[in-house]
Amino acid sequence: MLDTIRRTNVQDGEAGGITQQIGATQVPADAIKERCKQVRDFSPDSVKIPGFLIIDTPGHESFSNLRSRGSSLCDFAILVVDIMHGLEPQTIESLKLLLKRKHHLFLSHSMHKLFNLIQIIHLFNTKIDRLYGYESNPRKDVYQHLKSQPQNTQLEFKERYEKIVGEFAEQAVNVCLSNQNKDVDEYVSMVPTSAFLGDGIGNLMAYIVATTQKYHAKKLSFCDELDATVMEVKAIPGLGTTIDVILVNGRLRVGDI
Repeated sequence: MLDTIRRTNVQDGEAGGITQQIGATQVPADAIKERCKQVRDFSPDSVKIPGFLIIDTPGHESFSNLRSRGSSLCDFAILVVDIMHGLEPQTIESLKLLLKRKHHLFLSHSMHKLFNLIQIIHLFNTKIDRLYGYESNPRKDVYQHLKSQPQNTQLEFKERYEKIVGEFAEQAVNVCLSNQNKDVDEYVSMVPTSAFLGDGIGNLMAYIVATTQKYHAKKLSFCDELDATVMEVKAIPGLGTTIDVILVNGRLRVGDI
């Protein structure tokens, strides 16, 4: 998903395409506005925040310690769920971590695997227009775009979505699509996305903007008092020991100790 937002290919350089370390990505306001301009009932002019600082944690079951560290750093969590596999053990583990820390939770309903593993097929240069009739359009509001899909594709999406709703209910969590959520205190919002093709990313970002500006206004205000969290201490050949920090408030300058 971050590769799609940044237009990079970091995942290609990771073993098995799996995130293996905590990383941070700054997404400026202009990039958010560009991504969100196709979202229905959302005005890019409503973006007041300076941008996102996205903390990426591994989803693979082998990296539970990094997920625990990552969840302690964030104010707003996006839990990515594979629509083909539903809630896997590490998904449930991450969910419990977030509920324990009482984060504002948002679900990214990873849709691209609904269409017969687009990522894998793309590597073999297979045409995506043969995948269950789905046609990608990342420049369109994802909810409007889903309605334009063939009936069998819409039906499969509905069946798999409802199955995941049931799996979350087993964990005592109510979820629904973000465009249908009338009670954010009772239901966790979910948006269909394709992390590989980019469908729904604009909807996801628009929802984060609207929600953070409404519920996290105090946290978004800047103050001079230094507030930072150390993410990692590591040695870089030729440079020496470095420290990765998340700067929440205040300023760090060259020469500060």
